[in-house]
Amino acid sequence: MPDFDKKKMKAAVLYGPADLHIEEVDVPEIKPDEVLIKVRAIGICPSDVRSYLGIYKRQMYPWGKESYGLSGHEWCGDIVKVGEAVKDFSVGDRVVPEIIVPCGSCKYCGMGLTNLCKNKGNITRGYAEYAKSPAKALFRLPDNVSFVEAAFAEPIAVCLHANDIISAKPGQTVLIIGGGPMGLLHVQVTKLSGAQVIVSEVVENRLKMAKDFGADITVNPAKED
Repeated sequence: MPDFDKKKMKAAVLYGPADLHIEEVDVPEIKPDEVLIKVRAIGICPSDVRSYLGIYKRQMYPWGKESYGLSGHEWCGDIVKVGEAVKDFSVGDRVVPEIIVPCGSCKYCGMGLTNLCKNKGNITRGYAEYAKSPAKALFRLPDNVSFVEAAFAEPIAVCLHANDIISAKPGQTVLIIGGGPMGLLHVQVTKLSGAQVIVSEVVENRLKMAKDFGADITVNPAKED
């Protein structure tokens, strides 16, 4: 496979609230411990929508060219270039990055609470043709997992973590408040535990989807107790 030599790429650029452009920007340069990835699929997180609308309490990037790729973090793809210090991954590997990169040395990292790391980095800028990631943050995709499925890795991980915390078991009942995308993912994950699942939601179409996704009982609190 020839060496990757592209210098420019297409990326989403935000100039202000709801002022989105697709423009040509520089392909990001990688450090020795990083890889460059061709983005094949990406999910739209509600935080991305808030950034797009300009209502996010802390904008990750300034408006204009510097915002390229935006806060997109639910992405995956295949490696097109590796840094000289990277040993565990190769060009062509299908991967998904963990969006938070802990430092590994602070108090919280020492306690295993890497999500609270004081020096953590974020892997974003996924709304672009190419994005970079430290190799240590990557997970290789099994052959039977598509890129579209892999784009759900981060939200599914959130649901799995929540399920680990509550330790749902057969014979128990779990109430899921809200039947949006995350709520529906929670339904699927919780059903794997064997517990009964109740979904509370005021949007009728979402209640129907919750049933389709496996919820045992659905309740609209705006219409019933």
